[in-house]
Amino acid sequence: MHLRTPLNALALVLIAAVAPRLAAQDVTATPLVWVDPTDAFGELPVPKHPLQPDFPYDLRNTPDFGYVVFEFYTDEEGEVIGRRIYATLPAYEIAVSKEAHEWRLRPGRRDGRPHETYTSCTVIFNPAAAGMTKPDATARLLAAQLVVDPALEPRRGDGPSAPAVVWATVRLDAAGRPLAVLDVPGALKELIGKALQKWRFAPARRAGQAVASEVRVPFIMVPPRRDHPSDSVPPKVVEQVKPDYPYELRRSKLRGEVLLDFEVSVEGRVAKAFVVRSLNPLFDQPALDAIYKWRFEPARRDGIPVRARMQITLQFQHSGEWDGGRTGLTVTNHGDRTKLPPEFRYDVAPKPRGFVLPTYPYALLRDEVTGKARVRFAVSISGHVIFADVISADRPEFGAALQAAVECYEFEPALKDGRPSEALLTTEQNFSRFDQDRVITRDDRILLALERNHPDKIVSPTHLDAKLKPISMRPPVFPVSLRPATAKGEALVEVLVDEEGLVRLPRVIAASDPAFGWAAVQAVAVWRFEKPKAGGKSVVTRVRIPFEFQAKADEAAGQKK
Repeated sequence: MHLRTPLNALALVLIAAVAPRLAAQDVTATPLVWVDPTDAFGELPVPKHPLQPDFPYDLRNTPDFGYVVFEFYTDEEGEVIGRRIYATLPAYEIAVSKEAHEWRLRPGRRDGRPHETYTSCTVIFNPAAAGMTKPDATARLLAAQLVVDPALEPRRGDGPSAPAVVWATVRLDAAGRPLAVLDVPGALKELIGKALQKWRFAPARRAGQAVASEVRVPFIMVPPRRDHPSDSVPPKVVEQVKPDYPYELRRSKLRGEVLLDFEVSVEGRVAKAFVVRSLNPLFDQPALDAIYKWRFEPARRDGIPVRARMQITLQFQHSGEWDGGRTGLTVTNHGDRTKLPPEFRYDVAPKPRGFVLPTYPYALLRDEVTGKARVRFAVSISGHVIFADVISADRPEFGAALQAAVECYEFEPALKDGRPSEALLTTEQNFSRFDQDRVITRDDRILLALERNHPDKIVSPTHLDAKLKPISMRPPVFPVSLRPATAKGEALVEVLVDEEGLVRLPRVIAASDPAFGWAAVQAVAVWRFEKPKAGGKSVVTRVRIPFEFQAKADEAAGQKK
């Protein structure tokens, strides 16, 4: 008792000191509305309890407001069967996603009967400076909406374009009405200005009186909608399998978070799944194995089953670990940040959201050459890698392989004075034949020995019982090092596909630029095919795969996302 009393007293002092600052911040959710006004009918769903996520701790000192537009489908029982979340910062997205997982609603109704609905609400995070009771306060956000940008319409054959966040200064009058949009190009200014007509603000105050002001505003830009909520219903999970935490990783106590993109067939089965983002690549395969066992009620359009794409996040957490354990990615700050340019001096370091392991350069692996590489890279205010270069490498190939992997990383952005900031980081990778370095597995070594000692046992694709069919294809990342000077390119890679359909030992055969070759190898290394068979038996086969690269508009222009 004698030892515990000072600690308890200290805890109370700390809580008392922190609570006033946190209490001044607030989170509010707007009432539900129809996503498409023409879809309105009957009664909206009714939440059984408010949607009230916590204010992200790392943003406790932010001077800016943020928001999340949460769109969701509900079935006849009020269960959320599909959702889309658009956020100004990843921390807000994570906060809302965590709370929305437990959210429950009473179903919408049509003609007095429960009915499927597609609705949305906006969750607004106002900073302490916008407090409602202070005599002096900044403007306060009351309502926001997405901004549709036709320039984000994906090209034919591309996947859906990711939303982009554009920051601008908005001039408000003493009633909180928007007067002008500043600091953005003309085309965006027109789009944002039109959307602002439906936004609402409470005015800034000085000595208790409303005053005109300027406020920094994040706008979420999205592509035009392709779907038609009024006649579409997304797939609904009817059977799900919890992914297995790999036995060999239990001592590591690592945690994983794998975002999967996949197609649900008209029969409700999963097809063409791939990993969009992974907090730890060691969990990618268990996640894919699990999702292929899920079953759905298929999507419907006008009552007819149709194919649909979905994204679902699977979590891996070692039991008993606080906050789920480590992520597995090791990055270091770039020395003394006070010596860096001002744009790289952050208060809160970026947090990993997704990373990939580099692919061991085939020729060096074949010749048993080991070494290491170190890469420096910059993370943008949206959390994407916008620059990467090799600081050191025992062989140039090791540096190029690690650089290609780093360009696929994603982060929650760094913060400075409560605002997103760029950050400069470094990472290092050992390339050896030891499992702890994770760039080569036991199965890779077996295939390497097969290729060296028994090449006759590797079956030509022309001798397979059926054409090799891909079931998981992660698209490559356009090399950051080639933006904006190069808009397109190509590469040809060769791989072995093992008896389970997994890609092994990729190597570059040709490339219009070496960076395209490394990017292609990095992508194809995680592809998966249906099991190749010859004479009814699973076999190993060798195939060549061409890649074409085309920079998107923002990549070609060299813009920072």
